Amino acid sequence: MNCSLEKVLADAKLLVERLRNHDNAAEMLIEQTTSLNKRVEAMKQYQEEIDSLNQVARHRPRSSLVLGIQQENRQIRELQQENKELRSSLDEHQSALELIMTKYREQVFRLLMASKREDPAIVTQLKEQHTTEMQAHIDKINEMASVMRKAIEVDEGRTCEDEERIKQLELENSGLRELLGISREAFLILKREDPSENTSLSPLLSSADVSLRKMYRLLPLTQLTDSLRTTPPVACRPGAPSLSAVAIGGEIFVPDPLLSRQSGRQDRREGDKSSVVVVSRAQLSSMSLVGLKHERVRGFR
Repeated sequence: MNCSLEKVLADAKLLVERLRNHDNAAEMLIEQTTSLNKRVEAMKQYQEEIDSLNQVARHRPRSSLVLGIQQENRQIRELQQENKELRSSLDEHQSALELIMTKYREQVFRLLMASKREDPAIVTQLKEQHTTEMQAHIDKINEMASVMRKAIEVDEGRTCEDEERIKQLELENSGLRELLGISREAFLILKREDPSENTSLSPLLSSADVSLRKMYRLLPLTQLTDSLRTTPPVACRPGAPSLSAVAIGGEIFVPDPLLSRQSGRQDRREGDKSSVVVVSRAQLSSMSLVGLKHERVRGFR
């Protein structure tokens, strides 16, 4: 009985071991079948892709398709290489950022500890740095302000000089215009008083007027006024009437017909039949020249 029981137990153990082996074999077969199924599916997908490519390639030669596939493969490889480089650079940046953050944490920790201890050396150093920076900024601002002041002063000086020059030129121009007006009024008076001499004096007057206008146009204002102030008194040519009352030096040349009926001392040059009478400013102011003193010689008061 004992032998039969032991035999049955041994047989049962053998059967169990065989069942385990069969189970393992079945699992292996299942795995193989699944892998084969995957391969079959991949082959089917590959075949479908080939069929689709063949359908697309009906209108294109196969060589062009091969070249396109090669280019795509090359681009894919380049993109993969670029991805690898980007990953490596990202790792490097992360490591550098970690190093910077560790240094920053160390510095912050040191500053906190120094502030807790209230180290006077660090405080004074920071204050000195701040003061030096502020002093540099202040120096730059002062330098810029000085440059701006100089520029403003130069500009103001130039504007003042220009204004003075303009005023001087305006005064000279007004004086010359008054001289021209006096000469024209003198011509009109001569024509009205001596109508018989108009025919004989007309060419002389026209030529003299033209020469006077040319002189006023050609000469600058400053040169003309300087010449009138510095030249000595010279009478006009005999037989030629005076053009206008002109101030030269300390005397005034007035046409003779304008003063022929006036009272007062009139200095004529001996032996000269000129139509110009030399009259000083005091004599002219003392004379009662009605209409002449205020209108025709108002530039010589």
